[in-house]
Amino acid sequence: MSARTAVIALLATLAAAAPASAAYAPQVSVQLDPPAPATAAAMTLTVTQAGDESATRTSRVGFPRDFLFNPGFAATGCASADEQRGTCPDSSRIGSARADTAFGPFHGPIFYSDDFRLLVVLRGVGGTVEQKLEGIFIVRPDGGYDGVFDNLPDVLSTRTELRIEGGARGISLTPRACGAYTLPGRFTSHKGEQASSDARVEISGCPARVSGVRASPRALEPGSGVLALRWRLSQPAARTAVVIDRWSRVKRRWRRVGSLDGSGMRGANELRFDASLGGRRLSPGSYRFVLRAADAAGKLSPSRQASFRIGR
Repeated sequence: MSARTAVIALLATLAAAAPASAAYAPQVSVQLDPPAPATAAAMTLTVTQAGDESATRTSRVGFPRDFLFNPGFAATGCASADEQRGTCPDSSRIGSARADTAFGPFHGPIFYSDDFRLLVVLRGVGGTVEQKLEGIFIVRPDGGYDGVFDNLPDVLSTRTELRIEGGARGISLTPRACGAYTLPGRFTSHKGEQASSDARVEISGCPARVSGVRASPRALEPGSGVLALRWRLSQPAARTAVVIDRWSRVKRRWRRVGSLDGSGMRGANELRFDASLGGRRLSPGSYRFVLRAADAAGKLSPSRQASFRIGR
């Protein structure tokens, strides 16, 4: 019997003899770096279990359809012959993995195969034991997809971590819209136990969007009155830039007559305007407010407008 075969037999014997008294309850978490919108971010997926739970046979984590394929993905698939020889080239490597077991840590690279599988090669016990895990992607009817690892070894890992690199080695892009997203995890043990755990990721850093712009009242008498300009922001902003244009009936175009700074709070905002700029009253005519949210770097969002009049 070879040393490697003896070690595998020992692991199997110890795993079968180990008690499993805790409720089967794997916990999944996902971290994105950076958690920015529409980015080929690095992704770290971690599953943890208590030391006396059953080992997991099938692990399935779902991704919403907002996680689109990365068009800049440049990893070359590991060919079947290279996979069998254990010689997948570095150009097919997309990340790394680690599993903490009672027999010590196992770690190794993650490769992308030419038939769209994930190949995780873990080595442990001083390099005498090698375990290959295979993951597949299943597209769901709703447009999302599941990452599935089946037929996992019957050896408990208290912490399993898969890290997919970002950039050209990142398989997917983060969602375009900011907010919280749920990634459901579903697990089955070697004893047939079922468990679920959801990971949540927060996409942040989106530019604020302006909506709900309205001026009330829509008309003011010359030299009197105050109107309220109201709008909403989807995200906090450094400020809301408010440009005031007047319609030129002669030149048939809008002409800028001034600007103001509004608040940048997420949600409802309001600015009180008395139809004057720099202490000078606006003359009768047709006007409009043009609003853009500005971030700390001065980048402006798409504009939204509301019209008003001075005079009848």
